[in-house]
Amino acid sequence: AIMLSLTSPTRFAPKDRTKPFAMLTLDIQKSTALWDRYPDVMRDVIKQYNSVVRRVLREHPVYEVNTQGDSFTIVAKEVDSLIACAGKIQLELHRSHWPGNGVIDEFYLEEVDGDLSPLGSEGQERPAFGKLVAEDQLSSHSGTSNGTRTSFAGAYFNSWNGVRCRMAIHFGTGIITKSSNGRLEYSGDIMDVCREIENVANGGQVVLSSQALNNSAAKADDSCSLLTSIAAGEHSTHVIDAYNLCIAGLEKRSFTLRVKSKTPVAIPVAHSHSSTPVSPQNPLYANGRS
Repeated sequence: AIMLSLTSPTRFAPKDRTKPFAMLTLDIQKSTALWDRYPDVMRDVIKQYNSVVRRVLREHPVYEVNTQGDSFTIVAKEVDSLIACAGKIQLELHRSHWPGNGVIDEFYLEEVDGDLSPLGSEGQERPAFGKLVAEDQLSSHSGTSNGTRTSFAGAYFNSWNGVRCRMAIHFGTGIITKSSNGRLEYSGDIMDVCREIENVANGGQVVLSSQALNNSAAKADDSCSLLTSIAAGEHSTHVIDAYNLCIAGLEKRSFTLRVKSKTPVAIPVAHSHSSTPVSPQNPLYANGRS
C-alpha cells in the first residue's frame, strides 16, 4: 500500500477553523484489567497494537493527533477517510498474530463474552482454551475442515483474535490550535461527543454519530444500523443518534448495547460498507458482550 504520510505530517490535517471535520477515537477494551493480569504480555501486545494502528494510518489521508496508553485520537477532513481507516484497523488487528499464546482471547472469553460465547454453549462445560486452539489447528491442517473452521475455537477465531478495539467517529466543529512543537491539537465539542459515542461501543465495534453518517457515503447504503440515542455531554440536552458500522469481512460480529441496565439489545446485521476492504477469510461468527 502507498504510504501517504511520507509528505508533510500535517498534510491531511484539518486546518480551517471555520469548517467542520471528522474525528476518530479508539482504545482497547478492558485494557486496564489486561495490564493487571498479564503485564509482561501486554508490553509486547501494546507494541504490536501501536505498530498495526500506525501502519494503517500511513495508508490513509488522516492525521494522528495524539496517543495516550492504548488510546488514539485521529482526525481527517472527510468522514469516509476515517471509516475506511477504522475498518482496515479492525481487519488488521484481527489478522495479527498476538503474543501470549492465547491468553488475551481467553481473557475476553471469560470476562466479556460470558454465556454469549459460542464456547461451552448449551450448558456444556467450557473446555480449556489451549485445547480448543489445538483442536482447531489440527482440523484446519488435516484437511477435514474443507476450508471452513467449524470447531468451537474456529468459530471464535473466525471473528475474534487478540485485543478488541472500540472506535467512535463523529463529524462536527472543534477548536484547532498549534502546540509549541508545531503539532496541531483538536478539542472542544467534537472531542466531547466522540468520547460519549465511544462509551457505547464494544471492543471490535465501530460506532458513528448521526452527523458522521450523514456526511459519509454510508448514508447511501445500509451498512449502518441504529444503536441508541445519547446526550452529547453530561449536562447537555442535545441528543445524538449512534450507529453501528458493519465492516466487510467482519460482518458476522454481533454485540449487545452497552447500557446501564445491561439489557441485551440485538444489533441488526447490515450489508458492509463498499469502501471498506474485504477480508479474504472465511465466513465469520461470534457474539460479544460488554
